[in-house]
Amino acid sequence: MDVVVARSREENGLDRCAAGAAYAGDGSGHRALFAGPHAGIDGTRWYVSWNGPQSGGAIRTPVQDPELLAQNIFGTVSRAVREQQTRNSHVFDPVLADINDMRGRLEGAQKQKLDTQLDAVEQTLKDMEETLPPIGECSPLELESVPFKSAQFRNQIQDSHHQVVATALACGITRVTTIQVGRSAESLNILDVSNVTNPHDCAHRYAGLDVWKKSRQWYTQRVKLFMDELARHADPDVPSDSLLKHTLVVFTSEMADGAPEHTLDMPLALMGGASGLLKSGDGAGRYFNITAQGDRQQYGNPVIGNTFVDMQRIWATIARAAGTSVPYGGNIDPVSGIFTNV
Repeated sequence: MDVVVARSREENGLDRCAAGAAYAGDGSGHRALFAGPHAGIDGTRWYVSWNGPQSGGAIRTPVQDPELLAQNIFGTVSRAVREQQTRNSHVFDPVLADINDMRGRLEGAQKQKLDTQLDAVEQTLKDMEETLPPIGECSPLELESVPFKSAQFRNQIQDSHHQVVATALACGITRVTTIQVGRSAESLNILDVSNVTNPHDCAHRYAGLDVWKKSRQWYTQRVKLFMDELARHADPDVPSDSLLKHTLVVFTSEMADGAPEHTLDMPLALMGGASGLLKSGDGAGRYFNITAQGDRQQYGNPVIGNTFVDMQRIWATIARAAGTSVPYGGNIDPVSGIFTNV
């Protein structure tokens, strides 16, 4: 199960998306964060994110340890902010020293004129300080250190990843992130579901429908908790609003059904405020059937017929809503009816 998050920059719309190569950030490592708490723990590289053509198109490896992810993000930012603030204050030190020295030797109108000049310098310093986030605002989170490969701490590790990602978005460090919650073929048990049936067997329904349903519910609950975390943060560009109000959350899976292992009728949910661009039934949610816009013929499917929309067209549509495009070959015509601006 994957969660892709694209956060808006402008109050009136998204300007970046998960597939965007021109994504702004504090260095290439922050252009699109990839957190994967339990993806690939058993050694198989079944990940869900790839670099763009400009980076060779190689598969990306998620950061599994939330403490390492936080250190990679906030350690760098904190140092950069601190160094910049130090430079800002020190550059005026010689000027202030000279002005204060002269101040003691002047009187009357000349002293008043110098005081005015000093006030201007001090105001400049203040303005420069206000353009930077205060030290500590994006400092490393206080995360409890627990074994991130242990099933016992699976929920806690997942929550820690949510905190790191939401804080990075709220600090404006990145605007796109992918969270790979898990994968259908993994062997690390979800103890809330079963301590004897792993996610791979749950996906294949080897142990029956009950654990299959519980595993689907567990994945979905993680997304709900992540959205709660987004709602707790203020948006860095619209501080009066929550981060969730200006974020698009895409919840999907690596396959539609783990038993026959097919990708037909892929589950896909678009959530979040998305700066008002997402058509979501006036906030009440909706089921949107896009088969009428299908371009691919797939025979023998008894569920919704024979015409399908390729998933890459959905990503192309999200990219168009965000003001960018995807580097895919083939049909990338956007799908209408999802966003107000596409």
